[in-house]
Amino acid sequence: MNIATAMGAGVFFGVVATILLCVFVVPESKGQSLNGFLLVLHNIFNFKDLLLEKIIKVLYVLATCTCVFIGFFMMFGRNDYYYYSESTFLPGILTMLLGPVLVRITYELLMMTVLLVKNVISINKKLSGNGKDKPVDTIE
Repeated sequence: MNIATAMGAGVFFGVVATILLCVFVVPESKGQSLNGFLLVLHNIFNFKDLLLEKIIKVLYVLATCTCVFIGFFMMFGRNDYYYYSESTFLPGILTMLLGPVLVRITYELLMMTVLLVKNVISINKKLSGNGKDKPVDTIE
C-alpha cells in the first residue's frame, strides 16, 4: 500500500469513527447507558477526566526512576581523556539525590496548573446549577 492510499483510508475511517462516536458516545444523554470502554471514551471526550493528569503522573515516575538509575550507573563510571581520567562518582551521587528533587518540584508546578483547572471546572459546574439557562460567563 502506498502512502497516498494509506492516508486516504486513514482519513475515511477517521471521519466514519468520528461520526459514530459523535452519535453514539459523545452526547451527554448517552452517558448513563454506557459502561466499560465506551464510558471511558465518553468521559474523555466530554472532558470529565483530565487525561493530562495521568500522563504527567506516568512521566513523573519515569523521570524519577531514570534519575536514580542514571546516578547509580554514573557512580561506577569514568570520563577518559587523553592523559588522565576522572571518576563520575560525585556527579552520580548528586544526580541520585538532586535529580528526583528537581523532578518533584517540576511535577508539583505542573500539577498545580492541572488542579487549578479541575477546581475551576468544579466551581463552574456548581455555579451553572443556579437555575438559570444562561452560561456562567455572561454578564447580566
